[in-house]
Amino acid sequence: MQARDVDDAFEPEAVRTICACLYDVLPLLKDDQRGLVEAVDLQGRPVGEVAVELGITPGAARVRLHRARQALKAQLERVCNVCATHGCLDCTCTPSP
Repeated sequence: MQARDVDDAFEPEAVRTICACLYDVLPLLKDDQRGLVEAVDLQGRPVGEVAVELGITPGAARVRLHRARQALKAQLERVCNVCATHGCLDCTCTPSP
């Protein structure tokens, strides 16, 4: 899959049911990766808008977002194991306090 094939944002339904561990692992990402995931996936802002703020092209922003999502997935798989492998929807993990 190429970065341009990745959706600009998760479906709203998925955001409501996504694994609570997401918020535990977000701080483990690099600052620029975390910022992109938060802006595009959690706030629902368009990639092009975020790219302008960062002073990069939309294509470069999509590539960075794709890499950030891969890093996030790797962290979730490390923390959540089976839950993350199946997409972290309808999570059965116990949220951290």
